[in-house]
Amino acid sequence: MQVREYDQTKVQLSFNASRIDDLDSLLDEPVKQKIHEQGIALDDIVRDVRRRGYTPGPVFELQADSKTVRVWLE
Repeated sequence: MQVREYDQTKVQLSFNASRIDDLDSLLDEPVKQKIHEQGIALDDIVRDVRRRGYTPGPVFELQADSKTVRVWLE
C-alpha cells in the first residue's frame, strides 16, 4: 500500500497478502471517506481478491485532491 501526497511518498507499507482481509482497518477515516465518495466498495474488493486466490496485481487506486492511494498485491 502506498500513499502519496504532492508527489511525495507519505506511507508505504508491505504486508502478507492475507492482510487484505483487514484493509478497512489499515486505512484512516479521511481516506475511507474519499473511497466511499468515489463509490469504491472495500468489502466487494476484498471478496474479489479472496475469490482470485490473492493473486498479484492491482487492488485499487484512489485519486483525491493532492493524494493518491494505491493498493496492490505482489
